[in-house]
Amino acid sequence: MRRHNLNDGSWQWIEMDFGDRTAMEKQLVDYSVDKVWLEQANQMDVNNLQMDTTYKGKEVLWGSLIYDHNLSDSDSEKIFHFCLTRNFLLTDYLKFEVFHSINTSNTMTKMNHTHTPIEGFMVIINIILNNYLQKIDVFEKRINDLLWRLEKKNNEAVLEQIMNCRHQLIVLKGLILPLKEIELGVPEAFGEETKNGTIFYKMQQRIDRAYTLVSEYSIEIGNMAELESVKADVRGNEIMKTLTIVTVLFTPLMAWSALWGMNFTHMPELDYKYGYLFAGLLITVNTIAIYLFLLNKGWMGDLLNSAKKSKKKKSNSTY
Repeated sequence: MRRHNLNDGSWQWIEMDFGDRTAMEKQLVDYSVDKVWLEQANQMDVNNLQMDTTYKGKEVLWGSLIYDHNLSDSDSEKIFHFCLTRNFLLTDYLKFEVFHSINTSNTMTKMNHTHTPIEGFMVIINIILNNYLQKIDVFEKRINDLLWRLEKKNNEAVLEQIMNCRHQLIVLKGLILPLKEIELGVPEAFGEETKNGTIFYKMQQRIDRAYTLVSEYSIEIGNMAELESVKADVRGNEIMKTLTIVTVLFTPLMAWSALWGMNFTHMPELDYKYGYLFAGLLITVNTIAIYLFLLNKGWMGDLLNSAKKSKKKKSNSTY
């Protein structure tokens, strides 16, 4: 167990093993904390927040919070457990060294400048938010690169990257929502006065910024997925249209070939001197006739352009 006496001893931050239920109950003997949570706190692997406000001055907020997560690994979450009162902050041992890109060496200095455990808890939340904001910053370049790759060429690899990006944003949003819950839960447990001060304001603004960025990037990724789907549908329609036209144009050849490929004994065409030439001309004429029919209907080119032209012809004919 580590005790940090902060702000000239005005409050304590206690780090301890949450698997030691006896020690935890000793620290929380004057507070109404859920017994089930005390038994299972060290086994919690999901975000959780509870509170008790029965007795004034003895309000308590407790729970578990994921403070770091590799977005590509479902089993990489790092979680800490906490119990917050007006007199002390109780947590398990935090490992801020996992934040390689964030300077956490001055964490104790920041904590020592706070006046209450509530403010100290907000300092920890702000550090977690900085970690998540740095993860979010990576998405700006990823989304921009994906957008231009989608413009040049859409294929299964691009779609897979879009889906991967979308999945990671959903995971990030799920990590930020519990912080939003804490933002709402702290004033609910300890009163509106906890909203006063720069530390709560910074936490609130960072939560809003992180949530807004994730939401907007999610919308942008959703639009890209929709765009990719539209392009795939158009391409598929073009392929089907081409295959249909080829099939229709070769229908005379297949039909007449099937007819004259029969092995009946009495087939008058077999004795024609110019039967081969006649058959070739007949197939050619039929094919050209079908081609002209399709061309006249506007089914040989771009369907969208053909539709516009037909509309234009109709509008001109009305004047």
